[in-house]
Amino acid sequence: MKLARQSFGEPFECKMPWPDDCKVQCGGRGIVFGKKDIYHTAFFEAFPNNPKTFIRGEGATVEEAELACWNKLEKYRACNLDHRNSENFDRRDYTNGAAFCVACGLFRLSMFEPTTECCQCGAKTYYGTDNEGKYWCEKCSDSMPEELKPEWKKEAEALLPSVSKEEIVKALPEVLAALGATLGIGPGAKQGETNEKMEFLSLQAVEICLK
Repeated sequence: MKLARQSFGEPFECKMPWPDDCKVQCGGRGIVFGKKDIYHTAFFEAFPNNPKTFIRGEGATVEEAELACWNKLEKYRACNLDHRNSENFDRRDYTNGAAFCVACGLFRLSMFEPTTECCQCGAKTYYGTDNEGKYWCEKCSDSMPEELKPEWKKEAEALLPSVSKEEIVKALPEVLAALGATLGIGPGAKQGETNEKMEFLSLQAVEICLK
């Protein structure tokens, strides 16, 4: 039976027949920053490749959360629409390119181009913003004037020399999954953090883990 890594303690023995190539993880008391409130819940998260998406289930126990997660996967698999066709997806209120299947609700992170544009070159981007809220693409962001840099960006630049790219890449899947429900990389998540800030938060997490 497949084992799911837990936030704390021994791995959880899955009850559902998750595919071998599906990464799973869970926790008995995760914190969620909702639109109206903050709450704790048991959770189970899966990253299947067929269909390729992120799924999160919640419940009173990890067992309940796993079942909720599994039921979503079964719903996605039973959908008759082509999940490769963007015409079958709706952005809802997302501006970063993420979208949902109009029939089953399957979440795809990069189904569309972002709707926001770089304030310098006009390219479609959701990479980062300055302290005035204007978007910058990754290329133009390197030349952002110091007075326009948000405080977190300055912190990120200070952290960069102490953490190697290899360490960041190794930790990213785990860190992004942990941040997913809060920072807009999964269904039901709060949108608002740019790709660049997600990278910074991941960098912070790696730095803390290395201490």
